[in-house]
Amino acid sequence: EKFGEKYIGVEKKTKKNKNSQDGHEAIRPTKIIFSHEFISSYLTKEHLKVYEIVWKHTIASLMSPAQFKIKNYQFMNKSEIKFKYSHTSLKFDGFKILEPVEQEQEIKYKLYDIVEIKEYKITQHFTQPKSRYTEAKLIKDLEENGVGRPSTYSNIIDTLKNRAYVDIEEKKFIPTKIGIKVTKTLEEYFSNIINIEYTSKMETKLDLISIGEEQQNKVLNDFYIEFTKLVDNAIEQLPEEALEKTGNKCPTCEGDLVYRNGKFGKFEACNNFPKCRYITKQPQDKIAICPKCQGDIVKKITRRKKVFFGCSNYPKCDYAKWNENDLK
Repeated sequence: EKFGEKYIGVEKKTKKNKNSQDGHEAIRPTKIIFSHEFISSYLTKEHLKVYEIVWKHTIASLMSPAQFKIKNYQFMNKSEIKFKYSHTSLKFDGFKILEPVEQEQEIKYKLYDIVEIKEYKITQHFTQPKSRYTEAKLIKDLEENGVGRPSTYSNIIDTLKNRAYVDIEEKKFIPTKIGIKVTKTLEEYFSNIINIEYTSKMETKLDLISIGEEQQNKVLNDFYIEFTKLVDNAIEQLPEEALEKTGNKCPTCEGDLVYRNGKFGKFEACNNFPKCRYITKQPQDKIAICPKCQGDIVKKITRRKKVFFGCSNYPKCDYAKWNENDLK
């Protein structure tokens, strides 16, 4: 009604492949007729700015695309070196009518025009290696290969960070020593199941289970049989790595205490693991006295790296607070 029939868009289908899955529904206005101008008197300045963005993006997604006209010019000097110039102008604004953009003025040339070159620069280019993954690039590759789901992408990235498989430098993933070592080990001993094709097929099977076209027990059993063979082979073939000793003995079995790396950093444990599961508890600063059991309240970190304050006698005592100011 406001812009005319030529601005009505067509349905857009964005699924890239059969394994891709839609994300959660976007934020949208409940009534499209409530434009930002219409409800401006009911909202604060800040709320209106947010609503305007949401409303305009919603309307734009339903409108026809903008159309552009591109003019390409080619110039040649006496040495027959070619120069190119192009200009893009808006032919039909489409959804861009919502936020008009100022157009750059076109420089028009005719055939055989002589053009004076006022300035030029010569640059030398070398072949560059492939750029490192960022979070956005990794998610894009996962989507294209049908690996993971929108709900699992953040967990995949958190695992890479929390287990110190990568460091982040300038928003790019830089593999750590442990990350490279884990990757090489998985590629050597678990290549049958640690690959994009297998993961994509497995996710397809899980989808078929959810709609009743595959038997859950059969899929799990087939995987388990193959997986246990690979694990047994890896345990048999993997060379035993000498761990750094702490110089102390295990109080449980008199074995050597060694340094190990875990999800939350370096810790001391018995070298006879898994027969002996002794772990040295690191001393923690006492922050307060537990009101439930009179134990020590210490600073702790969740698996998602969120800080909280809990009793050192956990799991016997489950007293905990998120905010240090709330401690009694």
